[in-house]
Amino acid sequence: MAARDIIVIGASSGGVHALREILANLPADLGAAVFIVQHQSPVSGLLCRVLDSATKLPVIAVDGQQKVHPGRVYVATPDVHMVVAEDDVLATRGARENRARPSINVLFRTAAADYGSRVIGVLLTGLLDDGVAGLEAIKRCGGLVIVQDPDDAEFAQLPQHALDAVAADHVLPLVEIAKHLQQLVGQPAPSVAVPDDIAIEARLVDPRRSSAHDLNRIGEKVAFACPECGGPMWRMNHGNATHFRCHTGHALSARTLLDSQAEEIEQSLWVAVRALTERAGTLEKLADRARGLASADGFRERAAEATGHAEQARQFLLSLRMTRPPDDSLNRPSDDDDPNTLSGDEK
Repeated sequence: MAARDIIVIGASSGGVHALREILANLPADLGAAVFIVQHQSPVSGLLCRVLDSATKLPVIAVDGQQKVHPGRVYVATPDVHMVVAEDDVLATRGARENRARPSINVLFRTAAADYGSRVIGVLLTGLLDDGVAGLEAIKRCGGLVIVQDPDDAEFAQLPQHALDAVAADHVLPLVEIAKHLQQLVGQPAPSVAVPDDIAIEARLVDPRRSSAHDLNRIGEKVAFACPECGGPMWRMNHGNATHFRCHTGHALSARTLLDSQAEEIEQSLWVAVRALTERAGTLEKLADRARGLASADGFRERAAEATGHAEQARQFLLSLRMTRPPDDSLNRPSDDDDPNTLSGDEK
């Protein structure tokens, strides 16, 4: 029987300290490979050095493709996904997931599809919910799920969202995670078939493999566009962590999709304010040039009207609150089509 020998760890805000704490307490002869995605700024390249100074295990920045070996720590580099496939780990500039690259979900999902029940998934401190759908994939493939206790996390939002959506095997304070990982590594991994939808989604991180045909097989097409590229989207309703995906490869949780739509609405309204203000200015200039003519009053009247509309739109924007539904409604399937750095690790 296979053994649990793959550890995947995801973190966002506050994650660097948490990762150092865990790695510092893992032994040099750990019988598992460790993979880490920490949300980080695209211009940051210090994470590997920071983590390497905290552990006896060799820390490797994943750049290109290489074989996976136990007793090593593989770290995603800025602005690329880290993907596990056929006992290799590789970096790819696939489409963003939850507006993040590297994405925790991409690592977790590809590891679950490749290693199945051998995977132990760990989700730490952070904001929003990148990693929640990936944890669910690990769970459905027979792997184990560890979530940092939200009361212990520097930023509780990410671990709390995970616990709301996924039945964690262990909810632990940071200081206990490394000890539990050592106990779990080497335990027998049950034989569990990888669900087809997880295997297909794991392949879609490669844009060359993403297609509407595949999405029709595993999801339900919805009547709104991807906020990243404008393409059509499909709702993935498998399990509890509902998310949305377009055929170019972008994927978003319900929460992140709503945030993106709110930003798009706000941007469009500010464009309208600008256009109305510019129109009023143009009409005022025309009125000045037509001074003494009958048309001047008409230009000024229309300029005042445009100014009034711009001010109404501005006041509406200033008072607007882009609210989202309660958290517990975001992961429920719906019959409607209405539907998350080193010091820059916040997403």
